[in-house]
Amino acid sequence: MKISSPFKDYYDYVGNQYSGGDPKVPYIRHKINCGQLNTISAKVSNLPDSTCSPHSIYEYKWLVLCGCYYLMLRPSDKHKMFAHTFWEPKEWHILDPDLHADIYNSFVCKKRFFMETIDYKYQDYCGRFDENLVSLSKQVKAPVFCISKVFRTDSVYIDELVPILASVGIPKLIKAEQLYQELAYFISNKMVESADLKVPVNVSDKDQIVAKGFDIKQSFRHRKDHDKH
Repeated sequence: MKISSPFKDYYDYVGNQYSGGDPKVPYIRHKINCGQLNTISAKVSNLPDSTCSPHSIYEYKWLVLCGCYYLMLRPSDKHKMFAHTFWEPKEWHILDPDLHADIYNSFVCKKRFFMETIDYKYQDYCGRFDENLVSLSKQVKAPVFCISKVFRTDSVYIDELVPILASVGIPKLIKAEQLYQELAYFISNKMVESADLKVPVNVSDKDQIVAKGFDIKQSFRHRKDHDKH
């Protein structure tokens, strides 16, 4: 995998061990522009329809990494009202029992279907794979991105900036070598269909003969007999 990026991440050095990475597997890690203010149609029914609750002392959004989604949090302005000491603003970070002990086992996000409300516990949404997110990666043309808003109209808002995984806590979950390999595989085999993974199509002998320019009305044996005459 050959990475082109204006910033560095914790797994980049792995490519240097492979002479800079395979140029046949490019990862263009630049800003994401989906058009229409980065709102894109997508089926992500497993994610909540609201990514910021007015009753929460945290803001949250979703990190998408190779088709898996991770909940990310940061303290909201409301958090200062409940903090006993001055709260310095913090950057986004995936759900972590050490950093978010106050809500890790109790806080829930909700998804509403008309009159029905479904609660999702945060710890259930760290590293879960969703095939719909693979399709979304193809649309976004990126294996790593953030969903900061999920609308009820089957559309999502994609952040323009690609997250630096080193700063959001991914190194605690995935080693650099493993992540590099997963990204390379995802880009070359999931985002772009790989010839090696295509299901072979059974072509009949008849079709193969026609494809090679032969006349199926005349067998090879008859053709040889005809040539003798």
